[in-house]
Amino acid sequence: IGRGAPASKITTINNFPDPEVFNHSKRLAGKKKSRERFTLIFPGTIAARYGLEVAIKALPLLKDGIPNIHLLIIGRQLEYLKSLVSLAEELDVSSFVEFKPSIPNREVPQQLTQADIGIYPALPDCHMSIATPGKLLEFAIMGLPIISSRLRIVEEMFDDSAVMFFEPGNVRQFAQC
Repeated sequence: IGRGAPASKITTINNFPDPEVFNHSKRLAGKKKSRERFTLIFPGTIAARYGLEVAIKALPLLKDGIPNIHLLIIGRQLEYLKSLVSLAEELDVSSFVEFKPSIPNREVPQQLTQADIGIYPALPDCHMSIATPGKLLEFAIMGLPIISSRLRIVEEMFDDSAVMFFEPGNVRQFAQC
């Protein structure tokens, strides 16, 4: 409107998970029986703005306290993936990290049923601070605990009772969560 578009020509369409696809009861029914792994999951675009290096850098701090920890990153594998693979090798945590290519949206809930925590380590910028993160809504509707960067948009959606927050880029705080 501030740029001259008439308000009558603007429609907002919220992006919410389809409850027929993302269904909490399916999570409970599909939950793994044994605790073979403690899985942190990130399904989405593998790009620097999502701060995935924070999760990888936290693994050396976590692997002794959670010996069966597993970081599962699923998504479109862009050039940034190479730097994440190198970082995991450099920190000697490659065995704790798994990268899977993108999967159809209808298959994401099955992956979430096998996870213990959904992560959103995004870094603040002009886009990430205001864009509604659909994956957090998917985690929430599936009843998956969430660890997220403290971004303005996330704080507008969730409070400290619903999400474990850490300051963006802070590896130690992420590990504490």
